[in-house]
Amino acid sequence: MTNHAAITKVIDAYGDRLRASDVPGVVDLYTDTAAVMQPDLPTTTGKQQLTAAYEGAFTHLALDVTFQIEEVIADGGIAAVRTTGTGTITNRATRETTPATFRELFVLQRTGPDWKIAQYMFQPMPGQ
Repeated sequence: MTNHAAITKVIDAYGDRLRASDVPGVVDLYTDTAAVMQPDLPTTTGKQQLTAAYEGAFTHLALDVTFQIEEVIADGGIAAVRTTGTGTITNRATRETTPATFRELFVLQRTGPDWKIAQYMFQPMPGQ
């Protein structure tokens, strides 16, 4: 499998696991020291904080988002992936569903034979 295909497979798996609200599956895609940077919240670092953050998110929200890969840049054991995520977010308490579009930047790192997410930043697209 080429680097591009292996990297794309990680992003696709991330989307699948978000849609399934699969906390262990999502966290498994990250490196041990990974960081997630989301709007208006402190940076989440490491698998323990990531687990707590995704558990909290999935308790309140159901995500049905698909990622469109815009660009992949890979050099050695590091890759950057720019995506657009589109879909819906459902508030589990109210069952209200709203459309969502995000732009994301993933930084992946090769760990042995696998690629893992080392850094992830996202934000709602303007107008959201």
